[in-house]
Amino acid sequence: MIQALMNFKAFLTLFLLVLISGSVVAQTTPSKERSSFERRKNSIMDGNQLRATYHNTGHAGRRGSGSLDELLFEFPKNSNREYMYFMSVMFGTQVPDATNPNDPLELVDVASYKTSRDGRTNWSLNPIVGYVRDDSDEIARSDRGPGSVLGNTWPDIWPDKLGNGGDGWAGSWNGFFGRDQFNADVEFYYKAGDDTYTKYVNTSYYPDETDPSRGGLGIILDTRVLAWSQTLVNPTHFNIFEIKNDASFDYPRMAFGLWIADFVGSNTSGDEPDFDNIRSIAYLTDTQRENGGSAFNGTKIGEMGLKFLETPGNASDGIDNDGDSDTYNSGSTGGGQASVFNEDNEDLYRRLTTDEDGFYSYVALRDTVIPVFKAADFADRTVNIGDKIVLIQSDNSRVVKIHDGTPFVSQGITFNFTGSFTAREDLYPSSDPLSGVHTDGLDNDFDGLIDENRPNHFNKATFINGAEAIRSVRYINYLSFADGDTLQRGLIVPNQVIRDRMANDATFATLVNDTYGGRYQNYHTSAPMIDEGRDDYFDNDNDWDELIDDVGIEGNPDNSSVGQSDGKATSGAGTSFPGEPNIDKTDVSETDLIGVSRVTIFDAGGLLVDQDTDIWENYLTPGDFVEDAGTDSDIFVASGLFPLARGASERFAVAVTAAATNSETAAGDRAQTNRNLEQATKAYESDYQFAVAPRPPVLTAVPSDGKVTLYWNTESEETFDRYINRITGNGNDFEGYKIYRSSDQAFEDVLSITDAYGTPQLFRPLAIIDKEDGISGLHPVPINGVQFNMGDDSGLERFFVDDNVVNGRKYYYAVTAFDFGLEIAGIAPSESPIQISRNPDGTVILGQNVVEVRPAPSVAGYIDPENPGATLVSGSPGGKVIVDIIDPDVLKADNLYEITFEDSLYDGGVNQDTLKTKNFTLRNVTGGASDTLISRSKNFNGESNPITDGFLVTLTNIEKLQLDTGRSGWVTENSSNIPGYSFSVNSGGFPKISDYSIVIGDSAFGKSTKADVKVTQTATITVDSIATNFKVINTYTGEEIKYAFLDLNAKGAPQAPFGRRAACDPTLNPPSNYVSPSLGFLSSVTSLSGPCSDIIYFIEDYRGTPDSFTYQIELRSSIANNALTTRNPIPGDTLKLFTTKPFSQNDRFQFKMDKENVPQINEDSVKADLANIMVVPNPYVVSNIYEASITNTNKQQNRELHFRGLPSKGTLRIFTVAGVLLREIEITKDKLVGANSGTYIWNMLTKDNLEISYGIYLYQVSAPGIGTKTGKFAVIK
Repeated sequence: MIQALMNFKAFLTLFLLVLISGSVVAQTTPSKERSSFERRKNSIMDGNQLRATYHNTGHAGRRGSGSLDELLFEFPKNSNREYMYFMSVMFGTQVPDATNPNDPLELVDVASYKTSRDGRTNWSLNPIVGYVRDDSDEIARSDRGPGSVLGNTWPDIWPDKLGNGGDGWAGSWNGFFGRDQFNADVEFYYKAGDDTYTKYVNTSYYPDETDPSRGGLGIILDTRVLAWSQTLVNPTHFNIFEIKNDASFDYPRMAFGLWIADFVGSNTSGDEPDFDNIRSIAYLTDTQRENGGSAFNGTKIGEMGLKFLETPGNASDGIDNDGDSDTYNSGSTGGGQASVFNEDNEDLYRRLTTDEDGFYSYVALRDTVIPVFKAADFADRTVNIGDKIVLIQSDNSRVVKIHDGTPFVSQGITFNFTGSFTAREDLYPSSDPLSGVHTDGLDNDFDGLIDENRPNHFNKATFINGAEAIRSVRYINYLSFADGDTLQRGLIVPNQVIRDRMANDATFATLVNDTYGGRYQNYHTSAPMIDEGRDDYFDNDNDWDELIDDVGIEGNPDNSSVGQSDGKATSGAGTSFPGEPNIDKTDVSETDLIGVSRVTIFDAGGLLVDQDTDIWENYLTPGDFVEDAGTDSDIFVASGLFPLARGASERFAVAVTAAATNSETAAGDRAQTNRNLEQATKAYESDYQFAVAPRPPVLTAVPSDGKVTLYWNTESEETFDRYINRITGNGNDFEGYKIYRSSDQAFEDVLSITDAYGTPQLFRPLAIIDKEDGISGLHPVPINGVQFNMGDDSGLERFFVDDNVVNGRKYYYAVTAFDFGLEIAGIAPSESPIQISRNPDGTVILGQNVVEVRPAPSVAGYIDPENPGATLVSGSPGGKVIVDIIDPDVLKADNLYEITFEDSLYDGGVNQDTLKTKNFTLRNVTGGASDTLISRSKNFNGESNPITDGFLVTLTNIEKLQLDTGRSGWVTENSSNIPGYSFSVNSGGFPKISDYSIVIGDSAFGKSTKADVKVTQTATITVDSIATNFKVINTYTGEEIKYAFLDLNAKGAPQAPFGRRAACDPTLNPPSNYVSPSLGFLSSVTSLSGPCSDIIYFIEDYRGTPDSFTYQIELRSSIANNALTTRNPIPGDTLKLFTTKPFSQNDRFQFKMDKENVPQINEDSVKADLANIMVVPNPYVVSNIYEASITNTNKQQNRELHFRGLPSKGTLRIFTVAGVLLREIEITKDKLVGANSGTYIWNMLTKDNLEISYGIYLYQVSAPGIGTKTGKFAVIK
């Protein structure tokens, strides 16, 4: 055997020297990115119900007992119920040792605790410079960018987005899926490097030929932490670690590990970790579930689970390491194995067959070219002269050769076999001299496969399609090809066969040259999900969709980038960009996962981070799975070994979740943990995509006497869910808001809606405000048996008044936004998280959608502001604008505001056109400025608008343009017998926004215009210009307008010009008292044959078009007993015509915040109000409702005595009954509760910081220049 010729360790050293020292071909150039200890920062991930501190070095949780500002993994959020102390990344490899060429050097990078012996240099991973903001204490996080009320955490530019034609993405989020792609509710992002690990620089090894001072391995750790608030995954964090080889050398044998230190139940007593190898889940449990201490408040301790979703892959060993190839095969699998085809997958086998322009029959493909492993494949292989061997080239292509007894080179090593030889590759016991050959990275038996072994490939224990399975995996049978054949990595068709096909098949040649840019890999040549990789520029699983994925290399459909809309899948491989969805970097399926290769459970404190060799040999390299539970033990999970070429990257991803069902046995917690992780797996299989909740709104509270007013912005309503949109739903799926009130910082008192398993699942809202869109009631998709309440179609508002409160009591309010899910896909609604985080030191960080507030009576002398009236500056609309003050404290005195409108004319077809309001805009126009507060809002029909500058505008519109009969009519000194009238839009005319007056005078008072008038839909006549006894005034503009006049009743007027009846002829059956009017006099007549009237046609400028017809008017006379009962208009008569008009571009409202519209303090009122000062409660007995309850998050009683009705400036003195001064407090506005409150809260401590005893006390309040109030109170305790 090979191993008989050479000591295994020495052989391995030679292999490392060949692959590392001999690989300094400048395929990639190391970057200049370097790390800095000074850039270390941390953030609390509080995007859902699981909470922990994350550090930008690959460490999460608390670093040590002295780091009390750092959170352990806590569930539920803000409860102080802890489950894991930390998890910490490690990775390493072996490299040549310049000081000892015969022995490789183990070099391991760690996230924490490694320093130089003198303690002066930190040798752990440190943050890469440029990915954190210098003026922020936090890691870059998606929810805190420019404009965030909690501060900006994004760097000004992203250094990795300056190369490859990038512009640095200034002001944009560097998302997992690309520029400004928010695929999680909260996402952390950082990079860390190992260059400060300088222990071996200048002695044994340095990784970077361009920078000899660079330490470590030249590895860059790229990390994202994702959290969704969607109920199914809201107890889960996703950690995606990606290591990139930024060195000058290839590393053929890398390993990645995660060190997990449990702390279940906030202590180590009874802790018992264990590992499920089939599911790849580490469980952190406590055998003493009843001993959770005060934090658990009598409930049982739950458990934590960590599922290893993604491990590094090996895309060059010729083996289907993750066993997923058959899930893309709809045919029979052969080999006695059941079909595991996933109907959601493309059948990749079909296109490899001759039936669909492939190269093989299905049977030959399945059984010969890519067969499953059989037991015989692991037996000794004797290679005789004339037998085939497979040589692996430096680019991982395979060359099939006949062994002829001469030396040959494979994997850069020369082998001298003059005759037959025997080789074997499998897992050997540790006592066997061949132990380790299955992880040496070599093809020991020259079949083209690397490190095949029975446990991982013949009897592979795995989880496929949600079920446990023991299967043999497939491999590329290179020995089935002919002597001289060369096959590229991952291909199953030789190069020459491909070239021949291209020469004789133009369609195939076009596929290779045009679609795949000359690359031979395509769906007719590629091994189906065997040796799939994220750097092959190929959509291995064929799930890229041109309709929705063709968004360009930067991943943003709204920002033009390379490859956008070109009809081809654009990979981000080889660049710093993510590429398009569903190819390479953005597709989790496109890696041949090697899985978890070793699990070690050991005594806490037993791992020594400065011992690289020990960590490499006993923790990182493949070995035993220790599934037996330990007590007060840590657990280490590793994945290896895998090659990491220069410039290449590999991922390791873990989902962390917790469950606490309070069930009688731990089985309930285990079942819930598994359900949580099943949902996490679904998110992973969807490429870390899940339904995203609307962004949380920015909430403001206004406390006042006996009520709290909440209002918020509209940011939530603009959220777009790209995942829902991708699966054919409506990405604009915002539906409404939920309002929560609690007296507990953790909101545990309202986490009271349980699921079918009895686990608290949903918060109980105080109110639900939802769109009026027909979506209401309980959502049809249950969440573990409980249904989400969608509201009752209340109509959307952005404020809420809670008048069921107690003055002086502290309340926490949260407003969340929710969407309507996607019923057809079985997706329940998503709801934004309640953003509140209680730090270990007791301080509280309130997110943008949470407020802490106390309602209280007003300060002495306070005068509520009056609502300003909106004045119509121009136009004559029928609607109104109402201004309501909501937040007096932010009003801007003397500021002038203006509301304008846009409208549109809609084609009515055969009917008249309709004018409709399109939108309105609110601006602050103080001093000639034009600061837009609300832009083009469509909420002008009584709907709620966003509150701006402390006020709310509500518009009520009159939607239809028509005659206002209530205001229109004749104005005359002689109103008797005045005729009626008919006012309408002319046939083919335009509904102009105006009002009119028809003024009657003497003969020739006015003059009509000659015009062609449309008298029916099809008939037009010409009317001449004549003198008239009237004029038409547009009272909207104050101008006299043109008009055409069709005189039908005067002597000599045209008779029946367009089919009118003979009644228009005054000589035919006239009424008995009929007198023929003069020509040009406005008149009408009604006979036994019917009515007839003159017609006035209004001619005006209409939106820039002169001489447009707008309206027409006719009179309506009455008759009785063949005699007219109405008269014609006479001088002094005026017909006023008013229209009810929708808001239009002609209209403009203004209002100003004058003195009476802003809060005021009246000094005369202050003096009178001093008499109303009171102490609450009085007497004070032990405690009161204003004090926070003792809970697991609030363990100390803070006493409170409230002084109400105080002036905004003065002095409060407290005395004993003997006159001893206990405390003197200067009252200022900032010391009072709320913006305009008159309440001061005294902590019942003396000036010496001592608690007062029980008894009677006196107080005095003095206001300079106003007066004094004295009183007394009692304390009983």
